[in-house]
Amino acid sequence: MATIGDELHQRGHHVVVVAASALQFLNHKPYTVKYYQTSMKEKDMEDCLTIVLKHQDYTMSPCVKLIQEDLQAFTNDNQLLQELKSQHFVASIVQNHNKIDDYL
Repeated sequence: MATIGDELHQRGHHVVVVAASALQFLNHKPYTVKYYQTSMKEKDMEDCLTIVLKHQDYTMSPCVKLIQEDLQAFTNDNQLLQELKSQHFVASIVQNHNKIDDYL
């Protein structure tokens, strides 16, 4: 995702990335990053992905609960969702979550 944001920024687009608070490493990017608060830590996701890769479980079943909790945290951040809605984006990338459609 960061690669896509970098490429769009280089092409002159205004890019806004929405990410979990655990992903603070995005701060150095040349585009806007909006964070939502979540209990997930970067290490939690790293541990899940390590298990997925070790067992070649590309359905990511060990991470499903973590991902669901993270998505719930995002959809509960009404202030961020309203801010995103007010910006009238031309395009957005949304992955598998219906409630988001109400705001974008």
